[in-house]
Amino acid sequence: MSDGMFMDGLLYAAISNNLSKGHGTFWNLFLSNTLYPNFHEHPPLAFGIQSLLFDLFGESRFIERTYSICCFIISGFIIAKIWQKTNPKKFHKLAWLPLLFLVITPLISWSASNNMLENTMMIFTSLSILFFIRAINENRSIYFILMGFVLFLGFLTKGFVALFPLSILVWYTLFHPTFSYQKLFLSSFLSLLGLILPFFFLFFLLPESYISLGAYFEKQVVGSITSIQTVDTRFWILWKLFQELIPGIILLSLFFVFSKTSLNHDYQSNWFLIFIAVGLSGVIPIMVSLKQSGFYILAALPFFSLFFSFIVRSRIMLITEKITYNTLVYKRLFYTSLIVFFISFSLNLFFAKTTQRDHLMLNDIYKIIAVVPENSTISITNELSNNWSLHGYFQRYGYISLDPKTSINHNYKLVNGKSHFLSGYKKLDLELDSFSLFKKL
Repeated sequence: MSDGMFMDGLLYAAISNNLSKGHGTFWNLFLSNTLYPNFHEHPPLAFGIQSLLFDLFGESRFIERTYSICCFIISGFIIAKIWQKTNPKKFHKLAWLPLLFLVITPLISWSASNNMLENTMMIFTSLSILFFIRAINENRSIYFILMGFVLFLGFLTKGFVALFPLSILVWYTLFHPTFSYQKLFLSSFLSLLGLILPFFFLFFLLPESYISLGAYFEKQVVGSITSIQTVDTRFWILWKLFQELIPGIILLSLFFVFSKTSLNHDYQSNWFLIFIAVGLSGVIPIMVSLKQSGFYILAALPFFSLFFSFIVRSRIMLITEKITYNTLVYKRLFYTSLIVFFISFSLNLFFAKTTQRDHLMLNDIYKIIAVVPENSTISITNELSNNWSLHGYFQRYGYISLDPKTSINHNYKLVNGKSHFLSGYKKLDLELDSFSLFKKL
């Protein structure tokens, strides 16, 4: 559900829903009449994909949640394939291991419930690595081109930050001496061809795409480097990465403590070095800007989970074999897991209709949109103008815009708190908790 969603994800859901209803276009997205009537803060692909779900299933508040969950399911499938393509056959059945390390990372569950653009981008960045691995394993150049193409889609989702998987071209050359510089040049050429050529076709066939992406570049890329600051130090993102990896580090430590297997078997593959290098390539470039947020590193997290998994794969193999051969232990573990799954599923259903964030605000908004017609604009006070969630909720659920301009008095005006008189307006008795709504006389 959208109730209580993080501000960014809420606005993205509103934009996608608007697009499905014909408000705005793919290359000129629309949030509201007063806030981002021309939205170019991000490339449009994720909004376009999500709008298709609104087209198919209506305006249900579960659409954006379902979309996010589907993104993680698809990404999980890709990560499992990456594991199998980079491991001997005997380790294939441990494809759940990187998924375990991934799912215990706090940012993963948070992003899955908050409709972040990185959820979609993670599909394309992970898929690009899978295509690279298939190109190497199967010696088929087409996969290098496909690697570049899905990164083109990643760029249309989140911009330049989606291009970090290209670094695997360098890391594989460094950590696999058999991969020559001649092969590096060829693979780089084909990958860049798959990435850049679609832009030429896009700009030639759809000139408005060039204008849209140009506006994105000026606002987000140039703006974030030159003028926008959200953290005090460029190293903040590294500290955030460490915090997110703490559960994985703890689990890794437990495997080391309770296992007696030699380390040599786990370090025979160079893939664990390649994956941590790719993961860091998705984090360190963020330090260029002082505009940083924790969810920026989401798409890099699968590669840290793969790194952890390679370190302990032999240990986990021995543990799982012992459990499999011990019928009693296996049955107990199976039924315990089954019970935990059903309890978790039941709790999700039970809390599905509860509002965890902004519940007072939402209760008021539902009462207001029952009175104010769709596509209306409500005047608001300056103190409410920067309440982005308020803008998002009104647009997502009521197609209502909020206008802080004092020069225009719309038919309705919303003020913060319990006000009883407003010149030229009559207060509506809606029993609101946080606001007061007035209608023009």
